[in-house]
Amino acid sequence: MRTRLCSNASPSSPHRNDHKKLVDSAVGATIAPMDELVEPNTQTVQRACQEFDDDNAIAERALDELFGAYPANTVEWQVLLKVVTLNRLYSTNILDVHGMTKRVCEIGDELDRSLQAASADIVDRVARLGLNRIEYSFASKFCSRHKPEQYPIWDSRARRYLLWVRRRSALAFMGKNPDLWDHYSEYVEMINSLRSHYHLTCSVRDLDKFLYQHGKAPEKATAGRGPAGHFGN
Repeated sequence: MRTRLCSNASPSSPHRNDHKKLVDSAVGATIAPMDELVEPNTQTVQRACQEFDDDNAIAERALDELFGAYPANTVEWQVLLKVVTLNRLYSTNILDVHGMTKRVCEIGDELDRSLQAASADIVDRVARLGLNRIEYSFASKFCSRHKPEQYPIWDSRARRYLLWVRRRSALAFMGKNPDLWDHYSEYVEMINSLRSHYHLTCSVRDLDKFLYQHGKAPEKATAGRGPAGHFGN
């Protein structure tokens, strides 16, 4: 069965040409002018975090309490609660939440051990639990809720911001194209490069919030067919 490309799919795949067409239709419509790019520093990250916290305090508290109460991933009803809530509040676009819950539980012991070891590979494993598409948005967010400092979030907003940065010739320090990677560890490397370049000392979680706040599509942009898995809308 051919894997259907979607916003949550790995940016690199055997169907890269199809993905490039999808990217062209999305990024071309939503790219921000270069002079509007807000670069990360202590002040801009703090401001973005404050804005995020003001807008999402209740949802974040609910997720913190839920994942804190049920940290393991072997009891199906507990995992269902986490999958459904995360899917709704973080708009990960999982269509079959019951199916995803069952498949997460099937690798629950492996998942819990990998989370404790902060293994990047487990995000690839969870992402591929989708039936016909690769769910990196869901996988990175699910792992991030367990270990926020070990798993930076990948979604359309993070992708969009990194594409904006890479389009600035003077800031081509990331090396890889944000749309052309095969393993989550490569995305982590991009985030680490961003942190290193800007000498950021903020937490991974705070950088997630910054990317969320500043990876928004321009208001006047025509909606494209880009990544559907958002860290909020």
